[in-house]
Amino acid sequence: MALKPGAKLRLHKVKSWTSPSNSNQRSDWEWYDDRPADLTVMDDGTDDDIVTIPARLLSETSSTVNSVNFKVSVTGNDMEVTSSGNLSFNRTAIDPAVGTLVRDPFKMTYPAMGSFLTSTISFNAYIEIIYGGNNTNQSIEVYINGDLARKRYPQKIGTDRYVYDFGFVDEVKNNDIILIKYGGSGKTGYNAPKIGSGSSFSGVRMF
Repeated sequence: MALKPGAKLRLHKVKSWTSPSNSNQRSDWEWYDDRPADLTVMDDGTDDDIVTIPARLLSETSSTVNSVNFKVSVTGNDMEVTSSGNLSFNRTAIDPAVGTLVRDPFKMTYPAMGSFLTSTISFNAYIEIIYGGNNTNQSIEVYINGDLARKRYPQKIGTDRYVYDFGFVDEVKNNDIILIKYGGSGKTGYNAPKIGSGSSFSGVRMF
């Protein structure tokens, strides 16, 4: 069921929970004061059964739901990890309406005061690193404004392929910068680690 702002749900009680100490227990499963109940969505009923989903204005410039959403990915050829460790992407699947998104190497800068409010962002990463060198159990780290927000280690899925698959929720403020880095950088040429095709990183505003 797709719920839109301002939509209405009509609910009906299926069962009211009771206990031996509940003096209000009745065989017709009527409502009981201070007792929880199971509910189901109904097509008909009375106005007393209606629950309204609060409206949210998508045109409000200070808190537009999709204004800062982003998603980048790697398509086609694998991409070499930079010497700084910053991951690079070659496709923008969702381009934020406000803020500044750079794919190569990745950098997302959230808007300044006046066009963006402190918000909760859901970040999701699926990163494949291809690396045939030693010491391959390296972390991937996400930084918010220079501070380490999350650090994850990989699962090995092949002789030279490692997967980082994780998500987290964090708060971002005006002018915050998001970076995602691989800890095993510094090599170039044949032995350089690469970010595999199909890898992606996204940030979606929750509140």
